[in-house]
Amino acid sequence: MIGVTVNWTVALLIRKLPSLKNSFGRLTASQSIGDAIHSTLFALYFAPMCFFDVEWMKTYSMVCGHLLLIAYDISTYSHFCISVNRFCSIVAPVRYDSIFSMSNTRKLIMFSWTMAILPSIYLYIFSEFWPAGKH
Repeated sequence: MIGVTVNWTVALLIRKLPSLKNSFGRLTASQSIGDAIHSTLFALYFAPMCFFDVEWMKTYSMVCGHLLLIAYDISTYSHFCISVNRFCSIVAPVRYDSIFSMSNTRKLIMFSWTMAILPSIYLYIFSEFWPAGKH
């Protein structure tokens, strides 16, 4: 529950801090949202399902697992983008503002979320309904 509280707090309040109204702040918010979704699903769905052996929750565990994978990938890709952001700020400080402009940061976040969602949909939903060889 600490992870749920902290990650949602960071995700919601990061936009209010003037010092984080930059590329690093937006990328951190993206990671925090992924972590918040992940920890919330574990705390409120997965853990009760396992600990209390709730049958009706097990019928939707595939959906929860799919959402957990997407949230984990969002968090991981955002963490990678933050690492590249920090690397560029040290290696190329003069060009940093043009590399990580707000426009480029938005595109990077959209790309990382897309790369977390689309492959997952293809692998776990599309292939489930249209198995190979039955097209």
